[in-house]
Amino acid sequence: WKFYYQNGKMQEVGSYNEGEPDGVWMWYYDNGQKPLKRIINVLFNAMFANVEVRKISPADYKLFQVADLVCTLEHIKAKIDIGQFSNSEAEFFSSRHQFKKDFWRKIDAQRL
Repeated sequence: WKFYYQNGKMQEVGSYNEGEPDGVWMWYYDNGQKPLKRIINVLFNAMFANVEVRKISPADYKLFQVADLVCTLEHIKAKIDIGQFSNSEAEFFSSRHQFKKDFWRKIDAQRL
């Protein structure tokens, strides 16, 4: 199934099995990042004290993306360690072993 935003851009792609979402689904931005940014700022300010919002330049995006990737992989490794590797993570990474081999070892080797 493919769903589209009113502006004609792709919204999401996935499949159903017996009326239920099945397998991997992909969601896409509609170039509505500004409304999303406002929503996130409101939520963060409501949930946390002393929120500081900073603008970053496109040159800095790579650093933030790498930091996000490393944090995500650390979180998944912690979930594996306590036996909470989810079905969707297993489907994405193939297995715990494959995650450790293809992702975790490479990141962990860079640790200072």
